[in-house]
Amino acid sequence: MANKMLIMAHYKNQRPISWPWPNFSPAELASNGNGAVQIQIQALDRLQALRTEWNRSLTINSAYRDPVYNLKIGSTNGSQHPKGTAFDVSVRGWTFENIYLFKEMAYKHGFRGFGGYEQKNGERNFIHIDNRGSRAKWGKDWAWPNAYLWVEPAPKLPALPESRWKLLFCTIADIFKKRS
Repeated sequence: MANKMLIMAHYKNQRPISWPWPNFSPAELASNGNGAVQIQIQALDRLQALRTEWNRSLTINSAYRDPVYNLKIGSTNGSQHPKGTAFDVSVRGWTFENIYLFKEMAYKHGFRGFGGYEQKNGERNFIHIDNRGSRAKWGKDWAWPNAYLWVEPAPKLPALPESRWKLLFCTIADIFKKRS
């Protein structure tokens, strides 16, 4: 299922008979370049599940981008938008608490690419979420889910025989006794 795509030559074309994404229209998912819609169905299913749990409207700034438009706006070659797996969700005017809840819900629903973007005045503008198979983060850290902020645990030390630990402990204890 992960690779099945919803493809429409133009968003104004008739919708497929089945449209299981009641909170999103082809127009808001279409490329701002040629008007085409090419969205990974799994990504759209995850977006709808996220929206349903969020229980508030979402403004999608950008979803699918045709390759020509993607280059025109200066996006990277590795962009997930031409692959139909990415959504830029406006967070303008949102509280920090709402941004926190949203990004954690997005992670819970299977999104793994996260990027935070601000306006020139520093105001939070949008969060990029995508359905890539591996973790990725960039931009502002306020957009990263907690799972991406954890510090990796220190590697475990090799096991020492109990007698060596006692010797090490006694040596350290002896040092402190000598200083007293």
